[in-house]
Amino acid sequence: RFTVPAGEAGKYFFSMTTTMTDDTGSGAMMGTIRTAIYKGADGGSSSAFKQSWFDGSGARKTWLCSTLSCVVDLIALDFIEFYGYGESDLAHAQSVGGQSMTFCTGFKLL
Repeated sequence: RFTVPAGEAGKYFFSMTTTMTDDTGSGAMMGTIRTAIYKGADGGSSSAFKQSWFDGSGARKTWLCSTLSCVVDLIALDFIEFYGYGESDLAHAQSVGGQSMTFCTGFKLL
């Protein structure tokens, strides 16, 4: 979660990549991957600001990867949260860690 500090309102760029697998040795394959960037306000709940959904159920793979980017106007105490979700044949989906597999980034533009 990133929260905008006081005095730092402005336009921000955020990006995330989520890589998921069902690499449990079970032979199961990934079917769906979803990435979402949520925006919320101080003291309130968050809602999906930008999201990506890939339904690969017709062409299941061992690994699935999704990347999502957005530019958003934020004021002090607004917050951004990053979410990734995957579905596999046997519900063993797990995110793959490491800086080159699952990560998020962001910076202030103006």
